[in-house]
Amino acid sequence: MTRRREPIFLSVNDVLEIHDAMLSYGGHPGILSTHLLESAVAMPYMMFGGEFLHSDISDMAAAYAFHLIRDHTTHRENVIHAGTALERRRAKRGLVGAKSPAFWDGYKRTGTAVMLAFLRENRVTHNLIEDDVIWLGYHIQDHSMTIDQIGSFLRAHVT
Repeated sequence: MTRRREPIFLSVNDVLEIHDAMLSYGGHPGILSTHLLESAVAMPYMMFGGEFLHSDISDMAAAYAFHLIRDHTTHRENVIHAGTALERRRAKRGLVGAKSPAFWDGYKRTGTAVMLAFLRENRVTHNLIEDDVIWLGYHIQDHSMTIDQIGSFLRAHVT
């Protein structure tokens, strides 16, 4: 009997490095909440009863993308008092609300790049092209895909 190899998970520092790289394409640097970031990065390796909550590598990769892109709560009031003009403008326009990501900007790029980095780190190859990844990021952000649908999409594209 062969033992299944445990996945190699990405750390908060790994995600921050990827986020910095994604901001080289443009965007405002900064983290809305360290707690949200830590929570999002921890989701793929959550366990219950000794079993991963996300059943396979595709679901774990989907969890990184889903949680980094959209599935966290922040409080608008905290940001209004944050101080910078950009933070106040974003808060007043409602850009920090009930479903906000951990980062100020570049969260779709970061979430999808982290998803791909996780697959690469675990030696999982895929046939996704850039347009697929962009499409996926927008559909996660606009709430038109569930985490299960993202996992199914990835399973259809891993080779």
